[in-house]
Amino acid sequence: MYNKGSQSGQLIIFALVFMLIMTTAAVSLISYALLNLKGTRQDYNQNKALYLADAGLNKAIYELNRNPDYNGESDTALGEGVFSVSVTTLTGNSKRITSTGFIPNSANPKYFKTVKATLSIDNSVIAFNYGVQAGTGGFFMTGGSTINGNVYSNGNIVATNGVRITGSATAANPPALAADQVNDSPAPIDPCTSSTCVTFANTSAAQDFAQSFRISQAVPLSNIQFYLKKVGAPSNATVKIMNDNAGSPGSTTFMSGTLSASAVTANFGWVTVAMPSTPILDPAQTYWLVIDAASNSSKYYIIGANSDGYANGTAKVGRVGSSWSSTTPAGLDGYFKIFLGGGTSTIGG
Repeated sequence: MYNKGSQSGQLIIFALVFMLIMTTAAVSLISYALLNLKGTRQDYNQNKALYLADAGLNKAIYELNRNPDYNGESDTALGEGVFSVSVTTLTGNSKRITSTGFIPNSANPKYFKTVKATLSIDNSVIAFNYGVQAGTGGFFMTGGSTINGNVYSNGNIVATNGVRITGSATAANPPALAADQVNDSPAPIDPCTSSTCVTFANTSAAQDFAQSFRISQAVPLSNIQFYLKKVGAPSNATVKIMNDNAGSPGSTTFMSGTLSASAVTANFGWVTVAMPSTPILDPAQTYWLVIDAASNSSKYYIIGANSDGYANGTAKVGRVGSSWSSTTPAGLDGYFKIFLGGGTSTIGG
């Protein structure tokens, strides 16, 4: 016989049992989460105490380098806690450092860690005594900054806007001037042929000449030489160092100088172009030497060239800001020299 009341009672019992199971599971999960959170907090605070102890150890080493009679300190505040340091003499040249970090304080610490180290005292003179040492790129200070110590640079030291160096400042000269990249053994070029000369600045399609290269060291670029002659009386040209973009000159100019037309004659000869600004190029990057000239069918330049004479680049003709093409025949390299180094470093602002 069907008993509706009996079935309803069974459903209520099942619901209560299910709710009890779910409540127990929820309580277990919450308890686990709280326990895990507590453990995480403990680990976090234990690590903070350890970092405080390490800070005290480093402070003791610093102080002993300044004053061999330093014997420690107590309750030095740092961050969310304090550290205390004791120094014990073991021998004449050996000391034991004990540093303890406390969270939040040493009187009633909730967490603490202790580190120990044995320090040997050496009275020899340390060779490096500079607060800052810079390479050939030089050293720049601004914004009222201060260096507590000496400064040594292999390039210029430039300091502006109220900066301060408490010690000495030394600006060493860069390496002596030397040819770094060269294609400099021109065979007799008379008369010109398509494989010994590259003509440019006579048409818009070959208005400019470009030669890719890579330097061997990060030293300021001083000047460039080209093996050139002119036809007629072309105007001055601009020599640029430009970035590489997929095997052709890009759109970024790193430095530029003037190729004086009066320095070029009707016969081939080496012509020097000085660079007024000398940023340091990256030996890992490819760059382009570009002679940017005006186009005139009766007033133009010719650069001596050979086939694959330079291993680190190739020559192209075209126009800055437009398209570039391989030489005809392809694979020619212009005669050029790139000089790095030289000059005198300065200190100023």
